[in-house]
Amino acid sequence: MLGYWLMIDRRRLLGCLVATPLAASPAFAGCPSVSSESGQAIGGFDPVGYFRDGQAVAGSDAHRLMWRNVVWRFASEQNLAVFERDPVGFSPQFGGYCAVMMSEGRVIEGSPEAWAIYDDKLYFTRSLAARDLWLQDPAPLIVKADSHWPAALCR
Repeated sequence: MLGYWLMIDRRRLLGCLVATPLAASPAFAGCPSVSSESGQAIGGFDPVGYFRDGQAVAGSDAHRLMWRNVVWRFASEQNLAVFERDPVGFSPQFGGYCAVMMSEGRVIEGSPEAWAIYDDKLYFTRSLAARDLWLQDPAPLIVKADSHWPAALCR
């Protein structure tokens, strides 16, 4: 039983230690920094799976944690542990919101099936058509999206 509580406390601590300037900023305190329309980050899909398996992999309720005030699910305990070591590296850019829409300063839920890894970072778009458009020339769209992130969240 003690091991279970240590695991829970370790996960709570992770959420505190990996706080971002967005989470700490009073101006953005009430803003949803991670897309979670379904109540879970990236619709319950495993963020590590995109990197390790090259596809969208459903997470499990058996392997989950709370980070940035959102539940993240993982396909395995191993993937959860990998995420815990580098949550920023495995979480999607722009909080999982659509990268194309963010480049226009608009906040639209990203689709877990419409994704791409570019420059070792995970991006979502709202549809496969938007992803295909984004993949034609992602670099300038990322620069534009960066200029709107995270301020677009609280407009």
